[in-house]
Amino acid sequence: MADLERCQEEDAGSAAREEEGALEKEVAAKEEGNLLPPTNTEATRRLRALLQTRIRAKLSDGRILYGNFLCTDRDRNLVLGQCEEHRTVDGTDFTSAATLRRQLALLMVPGEHLVSFASLNM
Repeated sequence: MADLERCQEEDAGSAAREEEGALEKEVAAKEEGNLLPPTNTEATRRLRALLQTRIRAKLSDGRILYGNFLCTDRDRNLVLGQCEEHRTVDGTDFTSAATLRRQLALLMVPGEHLVSFASLNM
């Protein structure tokens, strides 16, 4: 019985030391100015796999952008290179709806307007 209690105390002490170590690492990172979250998560790996690929981004106003995925940030802002914008314009009584295209060189899309994006290289 005493051995079991001693093992439990050692486990509790070990967990406390690990937690203190993690806290010390976090404080040291903040002191160095590195406030970013860990970069080895599954989501980060998936985003990195999409870098420099051709993507389609849908915006909240109905526009669709096709471009090379260059970068993103924690606010979901996207930077697209060699971008092309497609937008549908409603027709009048005499004309039908049309899709207008325009070429854009480099574009930053605010994350608040981003509905979805997907790779075209699947």
